[in-house]
Parts: sequence; C-alpha cells; structure tokens
Amino acid sequence: MAPPEAPGPQALGSRLGGFLKNPVTWKGMGFLLLKFPLGLAGFVFSTTTLAISIAFLLTPFFYTWNPPELFYGWYADTLTKALLCSALGLGLLWITLNLLNGIAWFWKTLAEAALGQASFAPALPA
Repeated sequence: MAPPEAPGPQALGSRLGGFLKNPVTWKGMGFLLLKFPLGLAGFVFSTTTLAISIAFLLTPFFYTWNPPELFYGWYADTLTKALLCSALGLGLLWITLNLLNGIAWFWKTLAEAALGQASFAPALPA
C-alpha cells in the first residue's frame, strides 16, 4: 500500500507533499475515523445480546431464588416456564452468534474496501 520509494534522499517538504497526495493516506484516515463509532456500536450490541441470551439460557438454574419478571407481570416461577425461557435463550444465542458473524463479515468488507486495492469488489458471505 505504500508508494514506491524515490531513489536518493528527498527534502522534507517533498516527502510530506507525497504523503498528503497519496490516496492511501486518506483512505486509511477515513477507515480509522469509522472504526471508533462502529467498534463502540459493535461492542454494545455484542455484550447486550450475549448477556440477554445467556441470562435466558441460565434461567432454570436460578428461578427458585428470585423468579425474574420477564414480561410485564409474567414471572418464570415454575420449572416449565424456566425451561421455556431456556429454550428461548438458546434460540436467541443462535441468532446472536449469527449476527456477530455478520458484523465480522461487515468489518472484513469495510477493511478490504478502505485499505485494499482499487479493483475491490465485495463478495457475498457464503
């Protein structure tokens, strides 16, 4: 991605001008500007969805101590309801992990588009 080195020493102004004229510099800067907000959103999404999925999945282990109120007035206070919550948690965990794979694919595609070659054409996930 770096420009080819010019033969011989160059003045500081010439090197700086070449650096600022290089489109790779600006693509990299744009990618870095996108990384923070997208990374923060991805972190919040992944921790929230994983925590909710795992909490539902583990409901049968703690429903007798303090039955959680799941939906407005509906408590998981019996084993049947707790197992139903666990099945819901398993489904949510499967959905969450697939969504996280989609986010990883998006990050890969974004990095290839921003940092890759000019002839980039995104491929669909398999």
